[in-house]
This record gives sequence, C-alpha cells and structure tokens, in this order.
Amino acid sequence: MAPTETLPTIFDPSRRFTLRPFREGDKEALVKHINSSRIADRVSNVPHPYTEKHATEWFARLEEERTKSRYTHRIDFAIDMEGKVVGSIAFINIDGHKAQISYWLGEEFQGKGIMPEALKLLVQFGFSFLGLTRIWGYTWENNPPSQHVLEKAGFEREGVHKKEWLKNGVYHDSVMYAIVL
Repeated sequence: MAPTETLPTIFDPSRRFTLRPFREGDKEALVKHINSSRIADRVSNVPHPYTEKHATEWFARLEEERTKSRYTHRIDFAIDMEGKVVGSIAFINIDGHKAQISYWLGEEFQGKGIMPEALKLLVQFGFSFLGLTRIWGYTWENNPPSQHVLEKAGFEREGVHKKEWLKNGVYHDSVMYAIVL
C-alpha cells in the first residue's frame, strides 16, 4: 500500500451513512456512542467509562498515524449518520497484502443492518484501493451478533483461538474470520 495523507469519504449506496475520516468536532459524539459497558465488554481496547480524555488521546493517535505513518499501519473511518459519529470501522495491523478489521457501533444503531454494509464498503475499499488480498477479524466467543455481522458481510469463520485476550482479569477466546480476494 502506498502511503497517503488523505482518506476518501465512502458513501453507502442507500445514503443511510457515510464512512469518513474523523474530525476534531467528533469527540462529543464519539464519547456519547462508545461510552457503553456493553461495547467495552466486547471490544478489547475500549475502556469503560470512556471519557473525553480517552477521546483526546485517541485523536492524537489518529493524527500521528495520518502525519507520521501516512496510514501505513491503520486506517480509521467514522461511521457518520446525519453529520454525527455513531461508530467506527478500521483497518488495523496493516501488513503488506493483509489487514485486520476492527469495528463498533453505538447501541441504538445496532441490529439495523448498518455494520454489515459498512464492512462490505470497507472490504471493497481494501481490495480495490489498498490492494489487500486478505482481510481478517475476530470477535470474542460471547459475541454472536458480531459474528453474524461478519458472516453477513461475506467473511468465513476460520477457527477459534483459545484464551486469546485477557481483559479485566477474564480470558476470552477469539472466533476468527477472514475474507480473501
């Protein structure tokens, strides 16, 4: 993947949402929608409570990735509905021909078909624009809704990694999924 300093805005064909770069003005909506124990319980690196300080640190990391790494390690998109961030979707651990996906969606927007469509758009972007040939992701064993999202987006289950994650003193198995070009 060639380094870049800009990311496109990707439009959902139904126009329900867009995938776009995060902006400084997104902090309030980010904190509002990610500050959920339910999300934190299912995403390995999301603390709870999620504060404005966490958002400020997050935005500093995004700016460093944009300016110093030029999106060679990770690419984060805000999921935007009506001008407000309601979730996030990203390529992380970009490594040549492959990358991991990561995502979350505010609770009030879950179960409405948004995330499978967002994943399909990100996969298309990854294959066509970034030149990826393998995109992979995982969910924790106790998160069947997220597993269903991956399956709806065309990912295939590859297996389980036992005790892959330790969060809050509890080990979690990872259910691994991938889609290949």
